[in-house]
Amino acid sequence: MTAQAYWSALGLEARAAYVRRAAQVVLDVAGELVGFLGREHGRAPDQAWALELLPGVDGLHWAAGAAAHALAPRRVRAHTPLARGRRARLVRAPVGTVGIVPSPRTPWAWPLEHAGVALMAGNGVVLRASPATERIVRVWERAGVPEGLVVLGGGDDLARADVVRDDAAAHRDAPGPMLVLRDAGLERAARAAAWAADPGVPGGVAQVLVARDVADAFVRALARAGGEGVPIEPVIDTEEALTRAAAGPPAGGASVWSEDRAQALRVAGALTAHVVWINDHANPVGPRSPEAFSVVTRPALHVGAGPAPWWPPRDAALARALATTAALLYGRESDRAGALRDGIRPLLRVAGRSLRR
Repeated sequence: MTAQAYWSALGLEARAAYVRRAAQVVLDVAGELVGFLGREHGRAPDQAWALELLPGVDGLHWAAGAAAHALAPRRVRAHTPLARGRRARLVRAPVGTVGIVPSPRTPWAWPLEHAGVALMAGNGVVLRASPATERIVRVWERAGVPEGLVVLGGGDDLARADVVRDDAAAHRDAPGPMLVLRDAGLERAARAAAWAADPGVPGGVAQVLVARDVADAFVRALARAGGEGVPIEPVIDTEEALTRAAAGPPAGGASVWSEDRAQALRVAGALTAHVVWINDHANPVGPRSPEAFSVVTRPALHVGAGPAPWWPPRDAALARALATTAALLYGRESDRAGALRDGIRPLLRVAGRSLRR
């Protein structure tokens, strides 16, 4: 039995215990990791904690806690008359091996979390070799996962993986626009812009599109927040802001700033970033989408038995019975009476035969 097969046979509670143990390992060696992230990735201690260590530990605990709900079999409701006679469940199975390519903007937290999600789903993990991922593999080894379950690899190993998580290639870590509307809280927006404009912040700020009426006040607030150099573009209205945002490159993060939450949500719905924040931007710790588990699992629909009039032996009445069924269930209301009159006999014959099978 392979390490992945053994691992997938464990229950969710057992897998969650290993994942939480890995989070504790990170805390146990945090001092060493702060030094490493400073030397190799230029993270100041506060950045190491804010962007890598705390989000990584939080992500592992989220994966351990969210998996039971995200992976639970779900009843599939019938939305057509013909499907109501069958029971169906959507189940999810591990894909096998998940490849993870670390992003230069988040070399520790995101690959660590991706590994946690993949493991909770019952997969094995291969991480593209780097100084950071070497340490991630050691974390899982110290947590006690089976040997060979989490390994380092190169391009050929990643090519053989069933799924590859590559945040940089998918632009999930790319900076995006911040839309500051007329009624935004400017001091808070300015502090967020000063924070998220740092190139090392994943999903940070590429440009601030600020309503022209409040642009000067925002610039002053930004100067007080120490955000010199943040690109600012005044816009006439929300429509112009959305047009400029759409013209920009693919974004991992974007934000809308407004005291009117309903308006902010409408504007957010027009943005195409992977994450759209409301009155926040690039917060490294926050809610996560359960769709992360969909990426690393294979869905399958399990369907129960139901009527099967098309099974042999073939019956001359079958075609007329099926045509009558389609007309009665889905045809124009004005055609149903005629369809029933012309097709009642073959319909009853086929229905009776199906019930006897």
